[in-house]
Amino acid sequence: MLEFLRIVAGGVIIGVITGRILAENPTHVNRLRPSVWKKKLQQMGKKKLVGLLGWSALTVFLCFIVTGIVGGLLENANIRVVRPEADLTRRIAEVSKIMFLLFAILFPILEEWVFRGIFIDELLRLGVSKFEAVFVPALTFATFHLSNPGTEPAIILLLLPAGLLLGVCYLKAGLSGSIIAHSSYNFLIFVLNYL
Repeated sequence: MLEFLRIVAGGVIIGVITGRILAENPTHVNRLRPSVWKKKLQQMGKKKLVGLLGWSALTVFLCFIVTGIVGGLLENANIRVVRPEADLTRRIAEVSKIMFLLFAILFPILEEWVFRGIFIDELLRLGVSKFEAVFVPALTFATFHLSNPGTEPAIILLLLPAGLLLGVCYLKAGLSGSIIAHSSYNFLIFVLNYL
């Protein structure tokens, strides 16, 4: 029952915050429309496309390095990030690798839209510094993952640096860049851990 409440609480809190922001500024919804993405892609020159892909690739590379270092430090200190017996990602992968792959690649679209696309933009609109605008959503992103079944509080230490890097990627390459980086990272984790 506690696990269920943990899962629901995270989603409800983020949903209420996001819903309130969208009620005040519904233009964020347009960013998810395929027609907007298609138009942006058509207007993007090769130089911008290379920049977007470059920032995304750099972010994935740095995320692997940072999460590897932090994960290693946590492991050496015998601090668990996930309880293996309750790990949802492992359970999904065991049931269906295709379902897990779709989950791992598509869910970052929603996460990036909320944590970077909405939260960073709204914080910048309120006049906070770029550091604060990146840090607050990164911390929220990392904390949100406590709602995943089997996660331990140390998940925040593991995911905060990745959230910061995705925030910088968002500032440099936009929502497309952070989505590509996040989805690519998840895809590579899938390949390395579940294939």
